[in-house]
Amino acid sequence: MSTVYHGIKSLQVQTVVMYVGTCCLLQDLKLNMLLAESLPLLAQLLHQLACDLQLQEYVLHYWKDFPFHCPLVTCSLVRHVACCPSIAFSILVFPVHVYSTISQLLLKLIITVVSDLCSVITF
Repeated sequence: MSTVYHGIKSLQVQTVVMYVGTCCLLQDLKLNMLLAESLPLLAQLLHQLACDLQLQEYVLHYWKDFPFHCPLVTCSLVRHVACCPSIAFSILVFPVHVYSTISQLLLKLIITVVSDLCSVITF
């Protein structure tokens, strides 16, 4: 019985790791408009997995990005502590928004450049 439990737990951890990797793939594909036709199908898959893993923030994230492909649903099932690895789920609290991350990085770069220019001009 112990081996079966560890096998199931290992499978769940691997599922979460695969989910995170696929989330990263979706974010990467968003940056390549030549592959835009693949986005809705991948988003539907991730949306369903987010529902199955009961990751409500991710369900909302996919609905915001693809409202015609991903319905806004509530993950009403209660996650059992014994079956879900808490460490794996702790990295999935909030989804990454690729465009806002890029925007923040560019804003920091602009602020740094302007600050450097101001320091050069004042001397």
